[in-house]
Amino acid sequence: MADTSKDHLFLKPGFFSEKASYDYPKPPPQTQPVPAQERGTHAATLREQLTGIRQDIAAAIKLQEDSKSILDKGLIVEFESFEGIGEAFEEKQFGGNSELLNIRYEDKRTFATVFIPDGALQKFEDKITAYSAHKQRSNGVSADNQPLIDSIANFHKATVKALWTDTVAMPQDNTIACWEVWLSARGDRQQQVEGFKSLAKTLGIDVSDSFIEFKERTVLLIRATKEQLEKSILLLNNIAELRKAKTTADFFSELKGNDQKDWQEDLAMRITVLPANENTPFVCILDTGVNGAHPLLKGSITDNDLFTINEAWGKDDRVGHGTGIAGLSLFGDLTAKLENTKLVEITHRLESSKIINRSEFIPNEKDRPLDLYAEYTEQAIYQAEIPHARRKRVFQLAITTIDSWDRGKPSSWSAALDKLAFGNNNIGRLFIVSAGNADVMLKNVKYPEFNMSESIRDPGQAWNVLTVGAFTEKDLLSAAESADHNEITAFHGQISPYTTTSFSWENEWPLKPDVVMEGGNTAKNKFGQAQADSLSLLSTNNKFTEKPFIPM
Repeated sequence: MADTSKDHLFLKPGFFSEKASYDYPKPPPQTQPVPAQERGTHAATLREQLTGIRQDIAAAIKLQEDSKSILDKGLIVEFESFEGIGEAFEEKQFGGNSELLNIRYEDKRTFATVFIPDGALQKFEDKITAYSAHKQRSNGVSADNQPLIDSIANFHKATVKALWTDTVAMPQDNTIACWEVWLSARGDRQQQVEGFKSLAKTLGIDVSDSFIEFKERTVLLIRATKEQLEKSILLLNNIAELRKAKTTADFFSELKGNDQKDWQEDLAMRITVLPANENTPFVCILDTGVNGAHPLLKGSITDNDLFTINEAWGKDDRVGHGTGIAGLSLFGDLTAKLENTKLVEITHRLESSKIINRSEFIPNEKDRPLDLYAEYTEQAIYQAEIPHARRKRVFQLAITTIDSWDRGKPSSWSAALDKLAFGNNNIGRLFIVSAGNADVMLKNVKYPEFNMSESIRDPGQAWNVLTVGAFTEKDLLSAAESADHNEITAFHGQISPYTTTSFSWENEWPLKPDVVMEGGNTAKNKFGQAQADSLSLLSTNNKFTEKPFIPM
């Protein structure tokens, strides 16, 4: 029988179900009984710990009364099981109005973090008394709480560690970090939020204005050190969970130039570029050039790694695309590298062979240059190969046409790539080619139907290249940008609004793209879709003396 008290379950009229027994793919796991403790000794140990908890609760309540805090009175307590018991605790076991905040499993032990409000501790003490006396009900059923009490190895006043439920490492004591705080809603949600914000302000902790509400939790962001959080038991009493705040690219792209440079210097100090040898792979970027002097790139690309098909163009990047592609080729999304303190080890190198010197599209046919990109690409490849013939390299091409009329049919450009990839004398080349961008900024574009109709751009239809399309996991629209946009376009794991597909191709052409990678997301507003920094990847800026980072 369905539990209709759960408001997240919906039983639709006309929906019928059929009962069937479950067949285990293997024998069901056997539940291990909780090992029995020596009751007298174990009860005495827990009562001793209970005395300390009672004193901590009294101190917390007095502190709350002195400070006139409006937060709930009580104390967060962490219960630790004996080793090997498994799922040891349930909320109903603690009695009274106690609230189970979170459960963690570490080192074969279960840790339960419980908020025990004023007056509720007596309920737990009664359980220990019944346990030590082997108490039974009148019908002979045991009322001694043996499974719960025998499970508890010890319990104590909770610390920040007891509230940390994320899978990544918790910030160090004196490191300023952004925390995602899950507040308990309890009786008066608004009162809990206001009380938390007021108390955080007295501790010098920054709290976000925006928050999101779930049935039992309110989630907001704070900027603080672990030490600041540890200083106030009243602040911790209102927290159910702590997690790492998810950083989006706009946090860095919106910083002023000097602030960006501080983050850049921190990352640069953590980068180790391993010495090159005959097996070191190179990524040769066929694009608008690369500004290799960027502090995050210069250890991985030298002047001898920069080429151009036209000396008049120079080898540098004046458009901004090639340097951004270089950053993604070297680091992936820079947001992830900047927001942590881990060392970054670089095992590959970069090359750049410039095949384009502008970014604008010239619609007027009589003014458009006669660029034969099939021949340009071939020139660019030879420019890199001739001086460094023995390098093991991958060619990366993120430059495509903006039209989609080929619909899988070969073009001079795609045919050239097929020929170059096949190579001579059984020596081929590996090309990684973009599927190309769908023009999402057109008015009233319908997602994802538009992506199904927008064909992969030339030369991504080449048979012998690895064509890369895009999905997205960028689903967190920042509070600042949400003021101008209604919602995100794609949900977590869906096709990126930017990508094109081979959905509309005839059957004789290959299925493309060959692989998909993170390509970013868009946001919706009243005009359609729009670019949002928080839904983009972050990379290296060609104008790095002004700002080192740019959203891609």
